[in-house]
Amino acid sequence: GHPMLGATYAQTQGHLVAMFRQPEQRILSSYYDVKEDGLVAGGWVSPVPPSSASDYAVAAQGCVTKMLTRAETAGGLTGVDPCAPPAVSAEEAVLARDRVLQDFAFVGILEEWDLSICLFHVKFGGSCLESDFANLHAGPNASKASSYDTSVLEGFVDESDGAVYNAAKFVFR
Repeated sequence: GHPMLGATYAQTQGHLVAMFRQPEQRILSSYYDVKEDGLVAGGWVSPVPPSSASDYAVAAQGCVTKMLTRAETAGGLTGVDPCAPPAVSAEEAVLARDRVLQDFAFVGILEEWDLSICLFHVKFGGSCLESDFANLHAGPNASKASSYDTSVLEGFVDESDGAVYNAAKFVFR
């Protein structure tokens, strides 16, 4: 799993580095990853697997927002799952967006991986390695364009994580 920022925010503010992914792509990547692996720790956000990708998306929405704002979230199969309920509040959505806009030392965009890696090295030093640009965890359900077909989400849009992603893209540019 991923640690949640809420408990350590005061100590990490201004020192945070993150790569952000388009929310529906992140949700589908997670859905297919867990579906391929079966019910593993940190898997489904509920005890019963969802019947479809769109059901999973509804259950997993706001995960990035929750990781950026909460100290912990009880639930999921592991007992502490950042994607587990309760739903994101309006205040958390604004706080997550503002933290990305103000408090990160570096923001990268997964869909612009090569540029993100190069900019990271320009900002923090170090040489680029060929392995920096390899997709070491390509999922079997991704298309050749490295994105998932979002039609399986039946129109679902993750509003709170979408606002966080848009803030990340703003900072990245």
